[in-house]
Amino acid sequence: MTTTVNVPDFENLPDVKLHHLPCNIKTNDAANISTFFQPTMKETNGKEVRSATFRGRPLDGEVMAPPDGYVGVVIREKRKPFSEDEDRTLDVVGKFDSFTKWHLDSKYTSDSTIDKAVSVWPAIAKGIHSPIEPQSSKVKLEVKGQ
Repeated sequence: MTTTVNVPDFENLPDVKLHHLPCNIKTNDAANISTFFQPTMKETNGKEVRSATFRGRPLDGEVMAPPDGYVGVVIREKRKPFSEDEDRTLDVVGKFDSFTKWHLDSKYTSDSTIDKAVSVWPAIAKGIHSPIEPQSSKVKLEVKGQ
Protein backbone atom coordinates (compact mmCIF):
# COMPACT_ATOMS: atom_id res chain seq x y z
CA MET A 1 0.00 0.00 0.00
CA THR A 2 1.19 3.50 -0.80
CA THR A 3 -0.04 6.69 0.86
CA THR A 4 0.30 9.87 -1.17
CA VAL A 5 -0.10 13.26 0.48
CA ASN A 6 -0.87 16.09 -1.95
CA VAL A 7 0.35 19.46 -0.67
CA PRO A 8 -0.68 22.44 -2.79
CA ASP A 9 1.13 25.78 -2.60
CA PHE A 10 1.58 25.84 1.19
CA GLU A 11 1.70 29.64 1.51
CA ASN A 12 -1.71 29.95 -0.16
CA LEU A 13 -3.45 27.30 1.96
CA PRO A 14 -6.36 28.78 3.89
CA ASP A 15 -5.90 29.35 7.61
CA VAL A 16 -8.56 27.36 9.46
CA LYS A 17 -10.04 27.76 12.92
CA LEU A 18 -10.22 24.44 14.77
CA HIS A 19 -12.10 23.26 17.83
CA HIS A 20 -11.45 19.89 19.47
CA LEU A 21 -14.64 18.84 21.25
CA PRO A 22 -14.97 15.95 23.73
CA CYS A 23 -17.63 14.14 21.74
CA ASN A 24 -18.05 11.93 18.71
CA ILE A 25 -19.74 13.54 15.73
CA LYS A 26 -20.31 11.16 12.83
CA THR A 27 -18.64 13.34 10.18
CA ASN A 28 -15.25 14.80 9.34
CA ASP A 29 -16.56 17.65 7.21
CA ALA A 30 -16.24 21.37 7.71
CA ALA A 31 -19.05 22.93 9.74
CA ASN A 32 -20.37 26.45 10.14
CA ILE A 33 -19.55 26.42 13.85
CA SER A 34 -20.69 29.98 14.58
CA THR A 35 -24.34 29.14 13.83
CA PHE A 36 -24.66 26.70 16.75
CA PHE A 37 -21.52 26.98 18.89
CA GLN A 38 -20.81 30.38 20.43
CA PRO A 39 -17.95 30.35 22.94
CA THR A 40 -17.36 33.29 25.24
CA MET A 41 -14.03 34.69 26.32
CA LYS A 42 -13.30 36.75 29.40
CA GLU A 43 -10.23 37.70 31.39
CA THR A 44 -9.97 36.32 34.92
CA ASN A 45 -6.90 37.03 37.08
CA GLY A 46 -4.93 38.13 34.01
CA LYS A 47 -5.70 34.92 32.12
CA GLU A 48 -8.03 34.52 29.16
CA VAL A 49 -10.78 32.05 30.01
CA ARG A 50 -12.96 30.43 27.35
CA SER A 51 -16.27 28.78 28.07
CA ALA A 52 -19.14 27.35 26.08
CA THR A 53 -21.87 24.77 26.20
CA PHE A 54 -22.55 21.98 23.76
CA ARG A 55 -25.93 20.26 23.99
CA GLY A 56 -26.32 21.65 27.50
CA ARG A 57 -22.94 20.43 28.78
CA PRO A 58 -20.44 23.01 30.11
CA LEU A 59 -17.07 23.24 28.35
CA ASP A 60 -13.86 24.99 29.38
CA GLY A 61 -11.59 26.01 26.51
CA GLU A 62 -7.83 26.10 26.26
CA VAL A 63 -5.85 27.37 23.28
CA MET A 64 -3.16 24.91 22.20
CA ALA A 65 -0.51 25.26 19.54
CA PRO A 66 1.91 22.97 17.73
CA PRO A 67 5.45 23.08 19.14
CA ASP A 68 7.74 25.91 18.03
CA GLY A 69 8.87 25.48 14.45
CA TYR A 70 5.83 23.40 13.45
CA VAL A 71 2.52 24.21 11.80
CA GLY A 72 -0.62 22.08 11.88
CA VAL A 73 -2.36 20.98 8.71
CA VAL A 74 -5.84 19.68 7.95
CA ILE A 75 -5.83 16.61 5.74
CA ARG A 76 -8.85 15.23 3.88
CA GLU A 77 -9.26 11.87 2.21
CA LYS A 78 -11.80 12.14 -0.61
CA ARG A 79 -12.26 8.41 -1.03
CA LYS A 80 -11.78 5.82 1.70
CA PRO A 81 -9.98 2.63 0.63
CA PHE A 82 -11.92 -0.63 0.51
CA SER A 83 -9.06 -2.65 2.00
CA GLU A 84 -5.73 -2.18 3.81
CA ASP A 85 -3.85 -3.10 0.63
CA GLU A 86 -5.36 -0.33 -1.46
CA ASP A 87 -3.37 2.88 -2.12
CA ARG A 88 -4.53 6.02 -0.31
CA THR A 89 -4.48 9.65 -1.38
CA LEU A 90 -4.68 12.47 1.17
CA ASP A 91 -5.03 16.17 0.37
CA VAL A 92 -3.79 19.01 2.61
CA VAL A 93 -6.72 21.47 2.63
CA GLY A 94 -5.80 23.97 5.35
CA LYS A 95 -3.27 25.01 7.97
CA PHE A 96 -3.44 26.27 11.55
CA ASP A 97 -1.11 27.69 14.18
CA SER A 98 -3.44 27.04 17.13
CA PHE A 99 -6.69 25.36 18.05
CA THR A 100 -9.10 25.38 20.98
CA LYS A 101 -9.22 22.20 23.06
CA TRP A 102 -12.52 21.97 24.93
CA HIS A 103 -12.67 20.13 28.28
CA LEU A 104 -15.97 18.66 29.46
CA ASP A 105 -17.04 19.46 33.02
CA SER A 106 -13.47 20.14 34.15
CA LYS A 107 -10.82 22.78 34.21
CA TYR A 108 -7.96 22.10 31.82
CA THR A 109 -6.66 18.65 32.63
CA SER A 110 -3.43 17.76 30.84
CA ASP A 111 -3.92 14.00 30.88
CA SER A 112 -5.88 13.85 27.64
CA THR A 113 -4.64 12.08 24.53
CA ILE A 114 -4.42 15.30 22.50
CA ASP A 115 -2.18 16.93 25.14
CA LYS A 116 0.18 13.95 25.07
CA ALA A 117 0.21 13.92 21.25
CA VAL A 118 1.20 17.60 21.08
CA SER A 119 3.98 17.07 23.63
CA VAL A 120 5.61 14.18 21.72
CA TRP A 121 5.10 15.70 18.24
CA PRO A 122 8.73 16.86 17.80
CA ALA A 123 10.16 13.46 18.76
CA ILE A 124 7.86 11.65 16.35
CA ALA A 125 8.69 14.08 13.53
CA LYS A 126 12.41 13.64 14.20
CA GLY A 127 12.03 9.86 14.09
CA ILE A 128 10.13 9.98 10.81
CA HIS A 129 12.42 12.44 9.04
CA SER A 130 15.85 11.46 10.38
CA PRO A 131 18.09 9.54 7.98
CA ILE A 132 18.52 5.84 8.66
CA GLU A 133 22.08 4.55 8.83
CA PRO A 134 22.75 1.91 6.13
CA GLN A 135 24.03 -0.68 8.62
CA SER A 136 20.95 -0.32 10.85
CA SER A 137 17.61 -1.84 9.93
CA LYS A 138 15.87 -0.39 13.00
CA VAL A 139 14.80 3.16 13.78
CA LYS A 140 14.89 4.15 17.43
CA LEU A 141 12.24 6.65 18.46
CA GLU A 142 12.98 8.15 21.85
CA VAL A 143 10.30 10.13 23.66
CA LYS A 144 11.49 11.97 26.74
CA GLY A 145 9.47 13.43 29.55
CA GLN A 146 6.80 10.73 29.67
